[in-house]
Amino acid sequence: MTKLKKAKQFAYSTIANLINIKVLGMTASKYGKENDIPKESAVRDTLSKELLDQIKTLEKDIWGYIKYAEITDYQILKDRIYRIKREKFSLFLESIKKALQLQHF
Repeated sequence: MTKLKKAKQFAYSTIANLINIKVLGMTASKYGKENDIPKESAVRDTLSKELLDQIKTLEKDIWGYIKYAEITDYQILKDRIYRIKREKFSLFLESIKKALQLQHF
């Protein structure tokens, strides 16, 4: 395996871990252990649609930063992952508040 290929695998697994920690609260391997998921099974195959959608959304956002903005610094990507989630959650809460306000009229 070439150095470049190893570096890409490391980068992918590092970012995947950040995303899983953000969505699941832990790495996929830890989630698998804590939820008795066999090692030969993919953790993603056991997740709800809601969790998978959250993971996919974060993956798209982060890979966009890497591809188009050429952001490769670990700390910046980590900060972006946490900021994206907070912003989207805030928008979600705002939409719920608006929906509740509309029900009162």
